[in-house]
Amino acid sequence: MKKAFAAAVAALAIIVSFTACGSSGSAETNLTGSTATILENVLNAAAANVGVTELAEVTAEDAQSTLGLSAADFDKYVAEATVSRALMMTSAHEVTLVKVKDGASVADLKAAIAAGFDSTKWICVVPDKSVVIDSGSYVLLVVSYSDTVDAILKAFKDAAGTVGSENVFYTRPV
Repeated sequence: MKKAFAAAVAALAIIVSFTACGSSGSAETNLTGSTATILENVLNAAAANVGVTELAEVTAEDAQSTLGLSAADFDKYVAEATVSRALMMTSAHEVTLVKVKDGASVADLKAAIAAGFDSTKWICVVPDKSVVIDSGSYVLLVVSYSDTVDAILKAFKDAAGTVGSENVFYTRPV
């Protein structure tokens, strides 16, 4: 009887822990390591040809231009972030991977990025679409041309294994 009660308590604890994990995005992910390493692996797997790019750490000071977040929101949500962006402003291309702080809401971060990111910030060009997606405690923002966005999303999904909902928050007007 005591063993059955202990087993029931253990099962309930597991259910509660999974429910808590689910509130911050997709519960499980295959992603591990730094945002720079994961982002490089995803981009290499996507084999996207967008010209010369740079990989850089995102800070609170450049969070507005890179993620559409205020410095306060960056500090609230972000543990670490890395951006890969075209070095020429004539190519509308950026991909940013964010590791969300423990306890932060992935859904809230995705909504803040979608609401604040300026998809028309480039000179003379605009991307085809802007998408934000999550896996576990990671959030990926992809802004580029359709074939590039699709290839990067596929590579991210393949690497992550499990992803949350895809939010396409900008598409180029026809």
